[in-house]
Amino acid sequence: MWLLLTNFLYMNYNDNIFKEESLLNGDARQYLLQTVGWTKFLSIVGFIFTGLALITIIGLMGSGSALSYTMGYPMGGGVFAGVMIFYIVLILLYMYPIYCLYKFSTCIKAGLQSNSSSLVAEGFKYQKTMYMILGILMIILLSIYLLVFLFGGIAMLAAL
Repeated sequence: MWLLLTNFLYMNYNDNIFKEESLLNGDARQYLLQTVGWTKFLSIVGFIFTGLALITIIGLMGSGSALSYTMGYPMGGGVFAGVMIFYIVLILLYMYPIYCLYKFSTCIKAGLQSNSSSLVAEGFKYQKTMYMILGILMIILLSIYLLVFLFGGIAMLAAL
C-alpha cells in the first residue's frame, strides 16, 4: 500500500498528457488542432495587414510632409511626421503579439503531431506572452482614455 501511495504522489503527469485517459483526450486534441488552424490564419493575416499599414504610413509621411510644406505650413510637416512615427511604433509593438500567435500555432501543431509535451508547453508559453502583452497594451490604452476624459472634463469646466 505504501508503495502505491508513493508512486501516486511522485507521478509525473506531463508524461501522460497525450494518453486517452489524461487531461488532453481525443476531442481536446481535435479542438486544439482546429484552433491552431485559425490562429495561424489570423497571424498570417495580421502580418499582411501590419505590413500594409507600415507601407501606407511610410508613404503618407513623405506625401503629407511635402503637401503641408507646399500649402504654406512648414511646421505642420514636422507634427505630421511625428504622428506618423508614433503610428509606426504602435504597428511595430503590435507585430510581436502577432509573432507570438504564429509561434503558438506552429509549436502546438508540431507538438500534437509528434506527441511532444515540451513543444506544446512552448506553444502555450507563446500564447501566455501574447495575452500578457495585449493586456499591458489594453491597460495603457485605457489609461490614455482616462486621461483624455479627465482633461476633456477639466477643459469643459474651464470653458464654463
